[in-house]
Amino acid sequence: MARKNRENRGLFEKPVGSGRWWVRCWINGKDHREFVGTKTEARNRYEDLTGKIRKGEMIADCRKTKISDLITLGLNEAKANDRKSLKEFERFAALLGEYCGSWRAAALTTDDCNKYRTLRKEGKVTTKDPEKRKNQKIRAVTDSTINRELAWLRHVYRLGFRNKPRLVAQVPEIPFVDENNVREGFFDLGEFERLKEHLPAHLKPVVTLGYYTGMRLGEILNLRWSQVDFGAGVLRLESKDTKNRRPRNIPLGPEVRSVLEAWRFETMTKYPACDRVAHFDGRPIERITRSWKTACRRAGLPGKLFHDLRRTAVRNMTKAGVDRTVAKRISGHKTDSVFERYDIKNDRDLIEAAEKVEAYLKGQNQIPIGKKSALSATDLEEVLKLALETIEKSKKIGAPGVI
Repeated sequence: MARKNRENRGLFEKPVGSGRWWVRCWINGKDHREFVGTKTEARNRYEDLTGKIRKGEMIADCRKTKISDLITLGLNEAKANDRKSLKEFERFAALLGEYCGSWRAAALTTDDCNKYRTLRKEGKVTTKDPEKRKNQKIRAVTDSTINRELAWLRHVYRLGFRNKPRLVAQVPEIPFVDENNVREGFFDLGEFERLKEHLPAHLKPVVTLGYYTGMRLGEILNLRWSQVDFGAGVLRLESKDTKNRRPRNIPLGPEVRSVLEAWRFETMTKYPACDRVAHFDGRPIERITRSWKTACRRAGLPGKLFHDLRRTAVRNMTKAGVDRTVAKRISGHKTDSVFERYDIKNDRDLIEAAEKVEAYLKGQNQIPIGKKSALSATDLEEVLKLALETIEKSKKIGAPGVI
């Protein structure tokens, strides 16, 4: 009897005894029934459909797939590719797993995603134990943070869709909100020196590297002494050490070199077995959040971020006239668009530009014919550029007297 059932799997005769045979299987998450004809034709058709399902050309019963299965798929993919954001993905997985992990993947809707955003802002979706969170203050969650979480949810759906056989029939429409979180903070030299005065000794090399080289905090905390080549005067970052998986060499300026040499001497004297540049009593530093906030508050710089040092380094390189290609290689930026976001102009930059224009205009009436301008070639080029921009703007608004 069991053998007969296996032979007729996916086939049924309707009406019974009529000789009209049908096939039945799950395709694209739906119960697919199709009239074929004779029993032999129906069996061949069923084998053809199941073969396509196995190849991933069609989807089997994706109604059985749960969102927790997709989350597991996403975490396994991150581990297999050694993603640097694995810890962040695990946090996303815990949050999404609490909200919808037990749901069928095919059941997720756009409204469910909007509801998730609302509950996250209200602090009702969190990885903390419910008993512990009763007396705790709810921490505000920004739209950009929720966007990252939903973006990862979309990512695991796409993995499930590309999987063979496919685990989902389609990727749901997941809404995102506009973000207005572009930071524009930076340090001037006086603020940087004031900050250093309030930092503990073991963090001064860390912030010095951030201010002068523009290295990311994670790159600094993972830096080892074997990567510091004092002979060649460079720091060597391998592809596994950088965010964009591109190796780069960072030159050591006099100030950075002096600080690192003094810190290495102290490290080798007290903790000869320590191979990390960033350490506290020979133990690697994992985070600096509390010490950073305390130092910023005491220095009168509340709200400053460590990443502001990176923006500062890019801005300083640009103002110093470093070629953009070289500056991008030092900072590790891949595209011009992101690099330009870091090259922030403050009010003082604009005032200096205005002063140069005024000096140039005044000099036109004071410099005798045949004499050279007191301004350098670079200054003159910048002044000419500003003057041309002013003329173009005047033409657009129809200013009088402009030809």
